[in-house]
Amino acid sequence: MNIRVFLNNEIVILLLIFWYIEPAYFQQISAVNNIYNFGRVCFLCFGLLLYFLFKKNKNYSYDLIVILFLWIIFTTFLHNGNLSELSYELLCAGGLCTYIALYTEFNSIKILVVIYKLLYIFIVINLICMFIFPHGMYTSMGGDGVTVYWQNWFLGYKNYPIRIFIPALVLGHLLCRFGKKKNTLIILYVICFVSSILLDSSTGLIGIFVFSALAFCILHLNTIKKIINLKTAVIFTIIIFYVVIIAQSQNSILAYITNFFGKDLTFSGRISIWHDSITAILQSFLTGHGQFSGSDFQNITGSFAFHPHNYFLYVLFRGGVIELLIIALFVGSIFFSIKRQPNLYRLACVYTISMFLMGITESLITTAVLFYPVFLFFNLIESYESHVA
Repeated sequence: MNIRVFLNNEIVILLLIFWYIEPAYFQQISAVNNIYNFGRVCFLCFGLLLYFLFKKNKNYSYDLIVILFLWIIFTTFLHNGNLSELSYELLCAGGLCTYIALYTEFNSIKILVVIYKLLYIFIVINLICMFIFPHGMYTSMGGDGVTVYWQNWFLGYKNYPIRIFIPALVLGHLLCRFGKKKNTLIILYVICFVSSILLDSSTGLIGIFVFSALAFCILHLNTIKKIINLKTAVIFTIIIFYVVIIAQSQNSILAYITNFFGKDLTFSGRISIWHDSITAILQSFLTGHGQFSGSDFQNITGSFAFHPHNYFLYVLFRGGVIELLIIALFVGSIFFSIKRQPNLYRLACVYTISMFLMGITESLITTAVLFYPVFLFFNLIESYESHVA
């Protein structure tokens, strides 16, 4: 049997990528988590071998992901950081990115179909668990080993599931380009909204609301979709970032918004966390402090929090302005590769705006597991459609 035909089997693909999308509940079961860890290492090595065997075309976006992870490893060693905290992100995001790059070489969207189905099943299971266990399935420990989070479900605590919801919705939209999964995508929207309400996640609700509203605009409103591009996405994110970070005094509009989502004007104490984070970032602005644990963050900043509660501050704290620049180049490379595909380009803008908007008040620590791979799917779709054409 031809090796490419074998690798294009959906069951085989599931076996290859299953290890990189581990529900939070399984991480609490040592035996299961150890199996996942072993599988991640083995199949990452196998994936890298396959990629270099079949690689024919230059994939700048994947190369930038490799450079990004190498930089994070380097700066972590440089500052005697906590490399063990990095291993999960490196293995999961690295594994998914490698296999997506491999199937880009194959011009196959089968991996997109498989990952979408897997995420869909996990999201449904999470909602069922929330109905069965309204007060949570288990408790989990905070980054200091002392704080206890009581309400955890299949996909984790409060804001964690949203990091799966939006990537799943993006993959659903990508599959709709081929006339697939339209009805299941509508159902997925409903499930994600209901789940975010039950989770009492204002970050999640805002993220899904913005994503769904913008997705509707690019699909149905010609006037609005013309202004949705990378430039407006960047400007919008910067403005919101600026407004939120300096929101330290009473403002009637801001007060209405924060009260609506059950927050105070300190954003649940985040103002002081951001201040402490910025102070620490300025101490090592170029290279950051390397990967850190919750207790490491507290020791460096003197904050009561385990992380900066802001995606951009998290990136600057960990890898400095160099990591931020590499991420910007990676995202830019994706947009450059799909610039001749207007609908694909706009969907990527919607995804970027939604994730970065949520990143204003959350570090989205585990987002990288799906954040970078979803961007690479835009590359895959562009390659596939060019090949078919």
